[in-house]
Amino acid sequence: MEKIQTLKYHNEILLNTSLYKYLSLVNEEKISKIIKDVIFDNFIQTTKPFLKNTDEEAVKKYINEIRVPWQKQIDKTLKDGWSGIKNNLLVSSFITFEFFLNHLASVYYRSFAKLYSDDEIKISYSVARDFRSGEELKNYFINIHAENFSSLPFDEKILFIKKTLKLNDDDIWNLNGRDYLPEIHRREKKISSENPQDSVRTNAGEISDDEYYLYINYLCSLIFKLSMYSKIKFGIDFEWIQNYSRYFSLADKRDR
Repeated sequence: MEKIQTLKYHNEILLNTSLYKYLSLVNEEKISKIIKDVIFDNFIQTTKPFLKNTDEEAVKKYINEIRVPWQKQIDKTLKDGWSGIKNNLLVSSFITFEFFLNHLASVYYRSFAKLYSDDEIKISYSVARDFRSGEELKNYFINIHAENFSSLPFDEKILFIKKTLKLNDDDIWNLNGRDYLPEIHRREKKISSENPQDSVRTNAGEISDDEYYLYINYLCSLIFKLSMYSKIKFGIDFEWIQNYSRYFSLADKRDR
C-alpha cells in the first residue's frame, strides 16, 4: 500500500516559516541600518555621474539633501514589500496544502478500488488494448480520477475528504476548538485576487505576524492529523520522522 508523503508537504510549509523568520531579521535595527546604508551608497554611485556639478562639495550637498526624502521612500518601499512577502508565503503554504490534498486523494484511490468506478470513464477498445496488463489499465483509471479530484474547487475537495474519505472528525479540523480553514481560504483568495497596486495603497488583505504563524501552524497540523487518522481508520501508513510510531498512541483514537 502506498504511503502518504506527510513529511514532504509538512516540511515544505515549515520552510516558508523558516524563510519568513530569516527575512524578519531585516527588521532588526542594526541589520536594517547596514542594509539601508549599502542601498543608499549604491543609489548615490548610480546617480552621481549624472549631476550637473560633480566636484566634492556639490556631491556632498546633493547627498545631504537627498538622504531624508530617500529614507522616507525606502522605508515605505520596504514596508510594502514586507507585507507582500508575508502574503506570498501564506499563499505558497496554502497551495502546498492543496497539493497535499491532491496527493492524499491519489493515495486513497490507489488503496481502495471501491472509491472509483471504471464505468465513470469512457475508454475505447483501441486505447484499452494498448495496455500490457490489467494493472496498467487500473492505474490509468486511478490517474484519471486523481486528476479529476485535483481540478475540483477547493471547497469540493474538502467535502470529498470529509464525506467520501470519512475524515470528518472534529479532532482533525479543529485547533484549540476552532476550524480555521475557511478563514485561511478566504484570506488566500483575497490576497490572490488583489491588484498589487491596490494592495499597496489600502493594505487590503494584510496579515499580522500572529495570524501568519497561526495559519501556518494550523495547515501543518492538518497535514499531520489527516495522515494520522488515515492510519488509524484505514491502515494507510505515512512517512514521518524515523521511529515516530513509538511516540503515538492509537488505541484511544480507534475507540471513538
